[in-house]
Amino acid sequence: MKRLARIAVLLVVLMLGSALVSCAGEIVETTVTLKITVGSEQIFSGDITVTNANPTVLQIVKEAELRYPGAFRVQYDEDDTQVVKINQYYNTEIDGKIYLWEYKINGEFPETGKASTNTVKDGDVIEYVFDVGTPVGNKFVYEPYDPSLGLFTEEEVTEAAEETEEAAE
Repeated sequence: MKRLARIAVLLVVLMLGSALVSCAGEIVETTVTLKITVGSEQIFSGDITVTNANPTVLQIVKEAELRYPGAFRVQYDEDDTQVVKINQYYNTEIDGKIYLWEYKINGEFPETGKASTNTVKDGDVIEYVFDVGTPVGNKFVYEPYDPSLGLFTEEEVTEAAEETEEAAE
């Protein structure tokens, strides 16, 4: 009887171990749509598939940048937690207005967290939008930036970068 009990326990352990191994080897694919817009100008739109569980918004942006080289250029903050610049559009304050990249997941701005901590699920839509915040009382009201204003031209950004490099030397 003891021998039969040992065999039964051994079989249960083998079945559990087999189940765990097969789950560990399973590849989880998550496909998300990424859109990047400035006003009515769409910089990028495409489906991004990753194979890691619980991908973050930031991982999706980085994967898109790798898979579509030259489609857009991204700069991240020092802590690598959020987007601060896409192409010539960057987070800044000009004349009391705040210009910044914000993202929505399925049409909603996340309540908390940075792009490096908010996760997405298969089928989600991430949209990065470049907004301008205007002070109204003690808060800011945000609306999409109008590229025709011409505050963020490639030439001005290049000149500013060159001036910064010269000052550093």
